[in-house]
Amino acid sequence: MEIDRFIGKVYWLSGNIFRENDGSEPLIASIKRGILNGKEFKIETESTNDEEGGLLKLSSQDGNSFTGTFTYNTSNSPDARISFKYYTNAMGAILIGEWIQDTYVYTTIIELERVSEFT
Repeated sequence: MEIDRFIGKVYWLSGNIFRENDGSEPLIASIKRGILNGKEFKIETESTNDEEGGLLKLSSQDGNSFTGTFTYNTSNSPDARISFKYYTNAMGAILIGEWIQDTYVYTTIIELERVSEFT
């Protein structure tokens, strides 16, 4: 079974894709490593100035629709429920979907760049 490795960015959007409702930049976190192994995805995010890093755990029945959770590094239980559609080509991939955390619902875009190994 082939394992795909990725780095990239996570974008959380609550309004316009380029600007939040208040005109600020959207929250963006870098991806330290992302691993797709069959129909299981694990994506580790780095901390930002506003948010600590954490781990997305996703699974799929069909390889296109993924659901799962996000857990902050200092948390013992999931902090968000997430669901994405997965789109891929030879250069990379993208996950687009919904992120529900507390009472907030975000449109979330995850840009993924394929890498042969992590640095």
